[in-house]
Amino acid sequence: MPGYTQLIRGMKVRRDVMKKAVTEDFSNATDLADYLVKKGMPFRKAHAVSGQAVHDCIEKGIYLEDMSLEDFQKLSPLFGADIKEAISPETCVKNRNSLGGTSYKQVELQLHAAHDLLAAEEKLSDKAAGQQIQVNENNPDWPVDKERNEYLVNVGKGIYRVLVLV
Repeated sequence: MPGYTQLIRGMKVRRDVMKKAVTEDFSNATDLADYLVKKGMPFRKAHAVSGQAVHDCIEKGIYLEDMSLEDFQKLSPLFGADIKEAISPETCVKNRNSLGGTSYKQVELQLHAAHDLLAAEEKLSDKAAGQQIQVNENNPDWPVDKERNEYLVNVGKGIYRVLVLV
């Protein structure tokens, strides 16, 4: 975790690069199939229609969001004017609201959990600085990989670290 702390602190998020990455791909193809399923199409057929849409886009050198409503309706009459909104990156992210998913709500929960974990880790690191840890390799409560000199050590608050003896 300490390595990630430094990495995240020094990270610069570039919205333009991120936006380009999700608009110039076909990661919304599943959402296209989900759209058709919500309109009553069986998933197996919706998957095939979505695959055909991706194939057509590749042949034309475009992406799903670039397709016209007319192009969508050639593939299925179930497509309506709301298809563009349904496959937009923002909608795709918002709809992934399961535990650990990518929805804004789930990411916010994970950010709060990560913040709390980093704060606890920082406190423990500060507290443990300069202290020696006694390792008893005969202690059955500490899983040990003797070949690699690794020990799992409880450093408090349910946080464990792998201790490597050198």
